[in-house]
Amino acid sequence: MTNPEPGMSATMKTRDELLPIVTAVAAERDAIAGPLTAATNTHSARLALALRMQGDTDAYTRSMLYRTLKLIMTSDPDEPVSPEVRAEIAVALRDSVVRDAMFGLTLTELAPVAESIWAQLTRCLPHPDRADAACLLAYSALLRGESLLADVALETAIYADPEHRMALFLQRAVDKPLKPKRLRRLAEAGRDIAYVYGIELQMADEHRT
Repeated sequence: MTNPEPGMSATMKTRDELLPIVTAVAAERDAIAGPLTAATNTHSARLALALRMQGDTDAYTRSMLYRTLKLIMTSDPDEPVSPEVRAEIAVALRDSVVRDAMFGLTLTELAPVAESIWAQLTRCLPHPDRADAACLLAYSALLRGESLLADVALETAIYADPEHRMALFLQRAVDKPLKPKRLRRLAEAGRDIAYVYGIELQMADEHRT
């Protein structure tokens, strides 16, 4: 793998050494362009069908959330996922329910593979999609105590979307560290959102906080 993954950051000391984790890679951006367009079109068609057939999008949101979790569960934290999988997850994250539920993964055994995927998405997505991925990466790093990686990821998120509310909130948490219990509330809220949509995120035996 050309770029260092988040799990490697524990041995890194400087901002320059962390930057490759979040820096855009032209080849990866080129590779995802087609799949991202296809995933966007598929999403739009399915959303329109859900509205026409059911009158609301709850069932479709539930299916997107389930599908996104399945893609993450079946991924290898040590291997890059395909451009098609990256694109599907990126489009799903545009739904605020799916995106917010993903914060809950930091309390589960899926945390390492999810963080790896957030880093991959940060390197390949265009603006403003890149902001959500970078924000999720930052939160995962922050919960692990990797405040420098979190800061680098948040700078990336805010550059991609200067009005990204969650990124701006987490930036304040980096500048003025929150107590671990308060910081965990976002992950607990994500877990609760998933539960409302019929999905139970199993908490890990040991929390990385």
